[in-house]
Amino acid sequence: MPTTLRLTRLLLALLCLVLLGASVAAQTPAGAVAPDEAEQHLQAARDLLRAERTREAVGELRTAVSLAPEREEIAQALLEATRRPRTITILAAVSPEFRAQGNWEEAIQRRVTFANDHLRPHGITLELQDTVVWQPALEMSDGLSCVDELMDDVPRGQADVVIGFVRQEIRRPRAGETPDRRQHMVGLGPSFSGYAVICDYLLVDPTSGATTRMREPFVLETFVHEIGHLFGCVHVTGNSCMRSGGGAAPAYDYDPENAAVLDATRWVDFRRQIGCLTVPELERLAAAYEALRAVPRPDRGCEFYLACTYQCLGELERAAALYEVALDANPADAFAQLNLARIYAEQGDAERATEHFEAVIAIGQPEYLVQQAREELQALGG
Repeated sequence: MPTTLRLTRLLLALLCLVLLGASVAAQTPAGAVAPDEAEQHLQAARDLLRAERTREAVGELRTAVSLAPEREEIAQALLEATRRPRTITILAAVSPEFRAQGNWEEAIQRRVTFANDHLRPHGITLELQDTVVWQPALEMSDGLSCVDELMDDVPRGQADVVIGFVRQEIRRPRAGETPDRRQHMVGLGPSFSGYAVICDYLLVDPTSGATTRMREPFVLETFVHEIGHLFGCVHVTGNSCMRSGGGAAPAYDYDPENAAVLDATRWVDFRRQIGCLTVPELERLAAAYEALRAVPRPDRGCEFYLACTYQCLGELERAAALYEVALDANPADAFAQLNLARIYAEQGDAERATEHFEAVIAIGQPEYLVQQAREELQALGG
Protein backbone atom coordinates (compact mmCIF):
# COMPACT_ATOMS: atom_id res chain seq x y z
CA MET A 1 0.00 0.00 0.00
CA PRO A 2 1.31 3.51 -0.78
CA THR A 3 2.93 5.30 2.13
CA THR A 4 0.55 8.25 1.86
CA LEU A 5 -2.47 6.01 2.42
CA ARG A 6 -0.84 4.15 5.27
CA LEU A 7 -0.09 7.43 7.00
CA THR A 8 -3.78 8.25 7.23
CA ARG A 9 -4.32 5.29 9.50
CA LEU A 10 -2.53 6.51 12.60
CA LEU A 11 -1.82 2.94 13.71
CA LEU A 12 -0.62 2.81 17.28
CA ALA A 13 2.36 1.02 18.84
CA LEU A 14 1.05 -0.37 22.14
CA LEU A 15 -2.23 0.88 20.70
CA CYS A 16 -0.76 4.33 20.02
CA LEU A 17 -1.46 6.87 17.32
CA VAL A 18 0.75 8.95 15.07
CA LEU A 19 -0.20 12.59 14.86
CA LEU A 20 0.12 13.98 11.36
CA GLY A 21 -0.09 17.74 10.98
CA ALA A 22 -0.46 20.75 13.17
CA SER A 23 -2.32 21.20 16.42
CA VAL A 24 -5.98 22.07 16.87
CA ALA A 25 -4.85 25.56 17.78
CA ALA A 26 -3.85 26.06 14.14
CA GLN A 27 -7.19 24.96 12.68
CA THR A 28 -8.67 28.44 12.35
CA PRO A 29 -6.70 31.50 11.30
CA ALA A 30 -7.65 34.41 13.52
CA GLY A 31 -10.15 36.71 11.88
CA ALA A 32 -10.34 34.65 8.72
CA VAL A 33 -14.03 33.75 8.99
CA ALA A 34 -17.10 35.95 9.20
CA PRO A 35 -19.05 35.42 12.47
CA ASP A 36 -22.25 34.46 10.64
CA GLU A 37 -20.60 31.38 9.11
CA ALA A 38 -20.28 29.78 12.54
CA GLU A 39 -23.91 30.74 13.19
CA GLN A 40 -24.98 28.95 10.02
CA HIS A 41 -23.31 25.74 11.18
CA LEU A 42 -24.90 26.12 14.62
CA GLN A 43 -28.38 26.51 13.13
CA ALA A 44 -27.80 23.55 10.80
CA ALA A 45 -26.79 21.47 13.81
CA ARG A 46 -29.93 22.44 15.71
CA ASP A 47 -32.08 21.35 12.77
CA LEU A 48 -30.21 18.05 12.56
CA LEU A 49 -30.58 17.42 16.29
CA ARG A 50 -34.34 17.96 16.04
CA ALA A 51 -34.34 15.34 13.29
CA GLU A 52 -32.35 12.94 15.53
CA ARG A 53 -29.39 13.07 13.12
CA THR A 54 -26.84 13.46 15.86
CA ARG A 55 -23.79 12.27 13.92
CA GLU A 56 -24.19 14.99 11.29
CA ALA A 57 -25.04 17.57 13.95
CA VAL A 58 -21.82 16.84 15.83
CA GLY A 59 -19.87 17.43 12.62
CA GLU A 60 -21.59 20.79 12.10
CA LEU A 61 -20.93 21.81 15.69
CA ARG A 62 -17.26 20.86 15.49
CA THR A 63 -16.94 23.05 12.43
CA ALA A 64 -18.71 25.89 14.26
CA VAL A 65 -16.41 25.56 17.27
CA SER A 66 -13.33 25.66 15.05
CA LEU A 67 -14.68 28.83 13.38
CA ALA A 68 -15.69 30.61 16.58
CA PRO A 69 -13.89 28.99 19.55
CA GLU A 70 -14.73 31.94 21.79
CA ARG A 71 -18.51 31.38 21.57
CA GLU A 72 -19.64 29.55 24.71
CA GLU A 73 -23.06 28.90 23.20
CA ILE A 74 -21.56 26.73 20.46
CA ALA A 75 -19.22 24.91 22.83
CA GLN A 76 -22.17 24.14 25.14
CA ALA A 77 -24.27 22.89 22.22
CA LEU A 78 -21.43 20.53 21.21
CA LEU A 79 -21.07 19.27 24.77
CA GLU A 80 -24.80 18.52 24.96
CA ALA A 81 -24.80 16.82 21.54
CA THR A 82 -21.86 14.57 22.39
CA ARG A 83 -23.64 13.47 25.54
CA ARG A 84 -26.33 11.87 23.42
CA PRO A 85 -26.13 8.08 22.98
CA ARG A 86 -24.45 6.76 19.87
CA THR A 87 -24.96 3.64 17.77
CA ILE A 88 -21.75 2.17 16.33
CA THR A 89 -22.21 0.08 13.18
CA ILE A 90 -19.93 -2.95 12.74
CA LEU A 91 -18.75 -4.68 9.60
CA ALA A 92 -17.68 -8.19 10.65
CA ALA A 93 -14.81 -9.66 8.59
CA VAL A 94 -14.95 -13.39 9.25
CA SER A 95 -12.22 -15.91 8.44
CA PRO A 96 -13.11 -19.28 6.88
CA GLU A 97 -11.82 -21.03 10.02
CA PHE A 98 -14.20 -19.02 12.18
CA ARG A 99 -17.07 -19.70 9.78
CA ALA A 100 -16.29 -23.43 9.93
CA GLN A 101 -17.58 -23.61 13.49
CA GLY A 102 -21.29 -24.15 13.92
CA ASN A 103 -23.57 -21.15 14.43
CA TRP A 104 -20.81 -18.60 13.76
CA GLU A 105 -23.31 -15.85 13.00
CA GLU A 106 -25.04 -16.47 16.31
CA ALA A 107 -21.65 -16.37 18.07
CA ILE A 108 -20.89 -12.90 16.68
CA GLN A 109 -24.34 -11.56 17.50
CA ARG A 110 -24.08 -12.97 21.01
CA ARG A 111 -20.89 -10.98 21.60
CA VAL A 112 -22.41 -7.79 20.25
CA THR A 113 -25.50 -8.21 22.41
CA PHE A 114 -23.42 -8.97 25.49
CA ALA A 115 -21.12 -5.99 24.94
CA ASN A 116 -24.14 -3.71 24.64
CA ASP A 117 -25.17 -4.56 28.18
CA HIS A 118 -21.88 -3.02 29.36
CA LEU A 119 -21.62 -0.19 26.83
CA ARG A 120 -25.13 1.25 27.06
CA PRO A 121 -24.47 2.77 30.51
CA HIS A 122 -21.78 4.81 28.71
CA GLY A 123 -24.07 5.88 25.87
CA ILE A 124 -22.78 3.43 23.26
CA THR A 125 -24.69 0.71 21.41
CA LEU A 126 -23.18 -1.67 18.87
CA GLU A 127 -25.11 -2.76 15.79
CA LEU A 128 -23.97 -5.51 13.42
CA GLN A 129 -24.38 -4.07 9.92
CA ASP A 130 -22.99 -6.80 7.67
CA THR A 131 -20.49 -9.66 7.37
CA VAL A 132 -17.83 -10.37 4.74
CA VAL A 133 -15.34 -13.19 4.23
CA TRP A 134 -11.77 -12.35 5.23
CA GLN A 135 -8.82 -14.68 4.70
CA PRO A 136 -5.88 -13.36 6.77
CA ALA A 137 -2.39 -14.49 5.85
CA LEU A 138 -0.94 -13.41 9.18
CA GLU A 139 -1.56 -14.73 12.68
CA MET A 140 -2.27 -12.95 15.94
CA SER A 141 1.34 -13.49 17.00
CA ASP A 142 2.28 -11.03 14.22
CA GLY A 143 0.81 -8.29 16.39
CA LEU A 144 -0.43 -5.05 14.87
CA SER A 145 0.57 -6.26 11.42
CA CYS A 146 -2.52 -8.46 11.64
CA VAL A 147 -4.70 -5.35 12.06
CA ASP A 148 -2.78 -3.64 9.28
CA GLU A 149 -3.64 -6.58 7.02
CA LEU A 150 -7.33 -6.22 7.90
CA MET A 151 -7.17 -2.54 6.93
CA ASP A 152 -5.60 -3.47 3.60
CA ASP A 153 -8.12 -6.18 2.84
CA VAL A 154 -11.47 -4.86 4.12
CA PRO A 155 -12.68 -1.33 3.31
CA ARG A 156 -14.80 0.22 6.04
CA GLY A 157 -17.53 1.40 3.66
CA GLN A 158 -20.46 2.91 5.55
CA ALA A 159 -19.67 1.09 8.80
CA ASP A 160 -18.08 2.85 11.77
CA VAL A 161 -15.72 0.00 12.63
CA VAL A 162 -14.47 -3.26 11.12
CA ILE A 163 -13.87 -6.23 13.41
CA GLY A 164 -12.06 -9.32 12.20
CA PHE A 165 -13.14 -12.63 13.70
CA VAL A 166 -10.54 -15.38 13.34
CA ARG A 167 -9.87 -18.82 14.79
CA GLN A 168 -6.37 -20.23 15.26
CA GLU A 169 -4.77 -23.18 16.98
CA ILE A 170 -2.02 -22.73 19.57
CA ARG A 171 -0.13 -25.27 21.62
CA ARG A 172 -1.02 -25.40 25.29
CA PRO A 173 2.12 -24.78 27.41
CA ARG A 174 3.54 -27.84 29.12
CA ALA A 175 3.64 -27.99 32.91
CA GLY A 176 6.20 -25.51 34.21
CA GLU A 177 6.65 -23.91 30.78
CA THR A 178 6.35 -20.13 30.52
CA PRO A 179 3.94 -19.29 27.70
CA ASP A 180 4.96 -16.89 24.94
CA ARG A 181 2.45 -14.04 25.26
CA ARG A 182 2.72 -13.33 21.55
CA GLN A 183 1.30 -16.80 20.90
CA HIS A 184 -1.68 -16.10 23.16
CA MET A 185 -2.80 -12.74 21.79
CA VAL A 186 -6.60 -12.87 21.82
CA GLY A 187 -7.45 -9.36 20.68
CA LEU A 188 -5.93 -6.29 19.03
CA GLY A 189 -7.77 -2.97 18.78
CA PRO A 190 -5.50 0.02 18.05
CA SER A 191 -6.99 3.09 19.67
CA PHE A 192 -9.19 5.27 17.45
CA SER A 193 -8.33 3.19 14.37
CA GLY A 194 -11.81 1.75 13.88
CA TYR A 195 -10.29 -1.69 13.22
CA ALA A 196 -9.87 -4.66 15.58
CA VAL A 197 -9.16 -8.39 15.35
CA ILE A 198 -10.57 -10.90 17.84
CA CYS A 199 -9.31 -14.49 17.97
CA ASP A 200 -11.04 -17.63 19.18
CA TYR A 201 -8.23 -19.97 20.12
CA LEU A 202 -8.26 -23.73 20.01
CA LEU A 203 -5.73 -24.90 22.62
CA VAL A 204 -3.91 -28.01 21.43
CA ASP A 205 -2.62 -30.44 24.02
CA PRO A 206 1.10 -31.01 23.25
CA THR A 207 0.86 -34.69 24.19
CA SER A 208 -2.51 -35.95 23.01
CA GLY A 209 -3.26 -33.40 20.30
CA ALA A 210 -6.74 -32.89 21.77
CA THR A 211 -8.20 -29.39 21.32
CA THR A 212 -10.06 -27.21 23.80
CA ARG A 213 -11.96 -24.04 22.98
CA MET A 214 -11.47 -20.81 24.90
CA ARG A 215 -14.08 -20.48 27.58
CA GLU A 216 -16.93 -18.25 26.45
CA PRO A 217 -16.78 -15.84 29.45
CA PHE A 218 -13.21 -14.88 28.54
CA VAL A 219 -14.11 -14.54 24.84
CA LEU A 220 -16.81 -12.06 25.88
CA GLU A 221 -14.39 -10.18 28.14
CA THR A 222 -11.92 -9.86 25.26
CA PHE A 223 -14.60 -8.40 23.00
CA VAL A 224 -15.64 -5.74 25.53
CA HIS A 225 -11.95 -5.01 26.24
CA GLU A 226 -11.05 -4.39 22.58
CA ILE A 227 -14.09 -2.18 22.00
CA GLY A 228 -12.78 -0.09 24.89
CA HIS A 229 -9.39 0.22 23.17
CA LEU A 230 -11.06 1.48 19.99
CA PHE A 231 -12.35 4.43 22.02
CA GLY A 232 -8.95 5.09 23.60
CA CYS A 233 -9.28 3.17 26.87
CA VAL A 234 -6.02 1.91 28.40
CA HIS A 235 -5.00 -0.98 30.62
CA VAL A 236 -5.58 -0.79 34.36
CA THR A 237 -5.24 -3.18 37.28
CA GLY A 238 -8.14 -4.44 39.37
CA ASN A 239 -11.64 -5.59 38.51
CA SER A 240 -12.12 -3.91 35.13
CA CYS A 241 -12.64 -5.21 31.61
CA MET A 242 -9.61 -3.05 30.71
CA ARG A 243 -7.24 -5.00 32.94
CA SER A 244 -4.19 -6.43 31.25
CA GLY A 245 -3.69 -10.17 31.18
CA GLY A 246 -7.09 -11.21 32.50
CA GLY A 247 -7.72 -13.00 35.77
CA ALA A 248 -9.22 -16.06 37.38
CA ALA A 249 -12.72 -14.74 36.71
CA PRO A 250 -13.79 -12.52 33.82
CA ALA A 251 -14.55 -8.81 34.29
CA TYR A 252 -16.94 -6.99 31.99
CA ASP A 253 -17.44 -3.47 33.36
CA TYR A 254 -15.33 -0.37 32.72
CA ASP A 255 -13.51 1.28 35.61
CA PRO A 256 -14.46 4.93 36.37
CA GLU A 257 -11.30 6.36 34.81
CA ASN A 258 -11.76 4.56 31.50
CA ALA A 259 -15.47 5.38 31.62
CA ALA A 260 -14.39 9.05 31.51
CA VAL A 261 -12.37 8.27 28.36
CA LEU A 262 -15.46 6.70 26.78
CA ASP A 263 -17.46 9.78 27.69
CA ALA A 264 -14.89 12.06 26.04
CA THR A 265 -14.50 10.00 22.85
CA ARG A 266 -18.00 8.58 22.35
CA TRP A 267 -18.50 10.63 19.17
CA VAL A 268 -14.98 10.25 17.76
CA ASP A 269 -14.86 9.99 13.98
CA PHE A 270 -12.79 6.83 13.45
CA ARG A 271 -11.80 8.02 9.98
CA ARG A 272 -10.12 11.13 11.42
CA GLN A 273 -9.19 9.73 14.86
CA ILE A 274 -8.72 12.30 17.61
CA GLY A 275 -7.87 14.89 14.97
CA CYS A 276 -11.64 15.41 14.68
CA LEU A 277 -12.00 16.51 18.31
CA THR A 278 -12.32 20.17 19.21
CA VAL A 279 -10.44 21.92 21.99
CA PRO A 280 -13.19 21.36 24.61
CA GLU A 281 -13.37 17.66 23.72
CA LEU A 282 -9.60 17.29 23.82
CA GLU A 283 -9.49 18.99 27.21
CA ARG A 284 -11.99 16.44 28.55
CA LEU A 285 -9.89 13.63 27.10
CA ALA A 286 -6.69 15.05 28.62
CA ALA A 287 -8.39 15.21 32.03
CA ALA A 288 -9.44 11.56 31.68
CA TYR A 289 -5.89 10.47 30.83
CA GLU A 290 -4.46 12.54 33.67
CA ALA A 291 -6.78 10.66 36.04
CA LEU A 292 -5.60 7.35 34.58
CA ARG A 293 -1.98 8.33 35.23
CA ALA A 294 -2.88 8.65 38.91
CA VAL A 295 -4.29 5.13 39.36
CA PRO A 296 -2.12 2.42 40.97
CA ARG A 297 0.37 0.92 38.49
CA PRO A 298 -0.80 3.03 35.52
CA ASP A 299 -0.39 1.77 31.98
CA ARG A 300 2.77 3.37 30.60
CA GLY A 301 0.97 3.76 27.29
CA CYS A 302 -1.18 6.38 29.01
CA GLU A 303 1.72 8.86 28.77
CA PHE A 304 1.73 8.38 25.00
CA TYR A 305 -2.00 9.01 24.64
CA LEU A 306 -1.85 12.03 26.90
CA ALA A 307 1.12 13.37 24.91
CA CYS A 308 -0.86 12.95 21.67
CA THR A 309 -3.79 14.83 23.20
CA TYR A 310 -1.60 17.71 24.36
CA GLN A 311 0.09 17.78 20.96
CA CYS A 312 -3.32 18.20 19.32
CA LEU A 313 -4.04 21.01 21.80
CA GLY A 314 -0.83 22.74 20.79
CA GLU A 315 0.73 22.29 24.24
CA LEU A 316 4.01 21.10 22.78
CA GLU A 317 6.17 21.41 25.88
CA ARG A 318 3.84 19.18 27.89
CA ALA A 319 3.56 16.74 24.99
CA ALA A 320 7.34 16.53 24.56
CA ALA A 321 7.89 15.87 28.26
CA LEU A 322 5.38 13.01 28.17
CA TYR A 323 6.90 11.49 25.02
CA GLU A 324 10.26 11.53 26.81
CA VAL A 325 8.70 9.62 29.72
CA ALA A 326 7.16 7.10 27.31
CA LEU A 327 10.51 6.63 25.57
CA ASP A 328 12.31 6.12 28.88
CA ALA A 329 10.05 3.09 29.34
CA ASN A 330 10.25 1.93 25.72
CA PRO A 331 12.95 3.52 23.53
CA ALA A 332 11.91 1.28 20.63
CA ASP A 333 8.50 2.98 20.30
CA ALA A 334 8.91 4.39 16.80
CA PHE A 335 5.62 6.26 17.01
CA ALA A 336 6.66 8.23 20.07
CA GLN A 337 10.07 8.86 18.53
CA LEU A 338 8.50 10.26 15.37
CA ASN A 339 5.99 12.46 17.18
CA LEU A 340 8.73 13.85 19.41
CA ALA A 341 10.96 14.52 16.38
CA ARG A 342 8.12 16.48 14.81
CA ILE A 343 7.66 18.59 17.92
CA TYR A 344 11.34 19.49 18.05
CA ALA A 345 11.30 20.26 14.32
CA GLU A 346 8.30 22.55 14.80
CA GLN A 347 10.12 24.27 17.67
CA GLY A 348 13.18 24.80 15.48
CA ASP A 349 15.43 22.43 17.42
CA ALA A 350 17.00 20.67 14.45
CA GLU A 351 19.59 18.80 16.51
CA ARG A 352 17.08 17.07 18.79
CA ALA A 353 14.66 16.50 15.92
CA THR A 354 17.44 14.79 13.95
CA GLU A 355 18.23 12.57 16.94
CA HIS A 356 14.68 11.25 17.09
CA PHE A 357 14.18 10.94 13.32
CA GLU A 358 17.38 8.84 13.25
CA ALA A 359 16.04 6.75 16.14
CA VAL A 360 12.97 5.86 14.05
CA ILE A 361 15.23 4.84 11.16
CA ALA A 362 17.39 2.74 13.48
CA ILE A 363 14.33 0.96 14.92
CA GLY A 364 13.53 -0.07 11.35
CA GLN A 365 9.80 -0.74 11.63
CA PRO A 366 7.08 -0.25 10.72
CA GLU A 367 8.45 0.43 7.26
CA TYR A 368 6.09 3.28 6.38
CA LEU A 369 7.11 5.19 9.53
CA VAL A 370 10.78 4.70 8.69
CA GLN A 371 10.19 6.09 5.21
CA GLN A 372 8.34 9.08 6.63
CA ALA A 373 11.19 9.73 9.09
CA ARG A 374 13.72 9.64 6.23
CA GLU A 375 11.69 12.12 4.20
CA GLU A 376 11.20 14.52 7.08
CA LEU A 377 14.85 14.25 8.11
CA GLN A 378 15.89 15.09 4.57
CA ALA A 379 13.51 18.08 4.54
CA LEU A 380 15.10 19.18 7.82
CA GLY A 381 18.50 19.12 6.13
CA GLY A 382 19.80 16.01 7.91
